[in-house]
Amino acid sequence: MDRDQLRKLAQSRKVASDEPDDVEPVKPVKWLCEYCDKELNNEKVFMRHSCRERTRAMEMETPTGRQAYIHYSEWMRRSKRSVPPITTFTSSSFYLAFMKFAEYVQRVNLPNPSGFIQTMIKYNNVPPSLWCRDNVYAMYMQSYDAVVSPTQQYIDSLDFILQYSADNAMEPREVFGALGVEKLLELVQKRKLSPWFLVSSKAFRTYMAGCEQFDADRLEGGIQVGAMIMRIQQNAANTELFSEFSKASLEVEL
Repeated sequence: MDRDQLRKLAQSRKVASDEPDDVEPVKPVKWLCEYCDKELNNEKVFMRHSCRERTRAMEMETPTGRQAYIHYSEWMRRSKRSVPPITTFTSSSFYLAFMKFAEYVQRVNLPNPSGFIQTMIKYNNVPPSLWCRDNVYAMYMQSYDAVVSPTQQYIDSLDFILQYSADNAMEPREVFGALGVEKLLELVQKRKLSPWFLVSSKAFRTYMAGCEQFDADRLEGGIQVGAMIMRIQQNAANTELFSEFSKASLEVEL
């Protein structure tokens, strides 16, 4: 190595030694979750990351999530409370209860959810966590029966079936199959067909037993068969009504 090369090497070493020792090291890149503010070490971990906050934010973009917030908002208003924004709802202790209720409303075609919420507040302020139980639905239907008697509900339903059978030249017992599951659930929701009538009809029970399990479950949920049976068994007057309705249905081959 000649003198010039040695001099250049020495100078380069001197420059390196003159650099300050307190140079701040480069910080590694962090990936931040915008939902829970958690910092993650690398992109792959970030892409796999899931948290409650993100899950709930995604659920709020679904029809069920939006309906849950609507039901929650109505409950808050009727309870004389201010309605928080939807972003606050996802952190509410009632979030899971209202998501479950929104799914329940859809599954059973609950008639008049607004009236149901009002009834829950009026009668002992039933908490949302209990709203999907059979005994609570039975209580709700008792309030409906106070407005329209079970007997009138039965008569209106019977008139509808008999008129439909006459208009379409078929036997009354054939109407259920002609209407199909979707239309039956719609008619129950609109109270054109009453659970009192359907549960007491042997022809309807036979029709439901012959359905595919999925459709049978939908009908059972939409009519709330469990709640109806509970009401009939727990009240002597209701037991007597059910017996009378069953006899009346058999007389017209229903």
